[in-house]
Amino acid sequence: MSIEKCWSSSGDEFSDDLDYTLEVASEDSNNGDVIIIQEGVAIKPFISEFIHADWIMENICENVFENRGEHADAWICAVEDVSKEQYDKLESELSRVVKKWLTENDCEINFYDVRDIQEIQYRVINADNHEYERFN
Repeated sequence: MSIEKCWSSSGDEFSDDLDYTLEVASEDSNNGDVIIIQEGVAIKPFISEFIHADWIMENICENVFENRGEHADAWICAVEDVSKEQYDKLESELSRVVKKWLTENDCEINFYDVRDIQEIQYRVINADNHEYERFN
């Protein structure tokens, strides 16, 4: 899990670019004005958070039943009766394979959750040159 700082001038959209956030927040500000932005911790999630073996197997079982009907009942029952440990092992393997595939195809996670948000105050030192001073 990658942890970095991120900032927002509105509290909604966060960016990893502090200079950009300060520019947006101080758009109509003058020298000496105080601007307030939000700072948070950006935490990139693991792909495993989004892989659920039970959902995948349930979907497979539904597709099998739609295509093979009652002839597949015994197989579907066997799949539905596996233990939690077996599902956990499957989830781990699926996460490993999906992560590898995402990396190989340049599709790695490029979003993050923002936590521990706090307000930060900056004073505009030079509005024309985008110079700021943090003071809290």
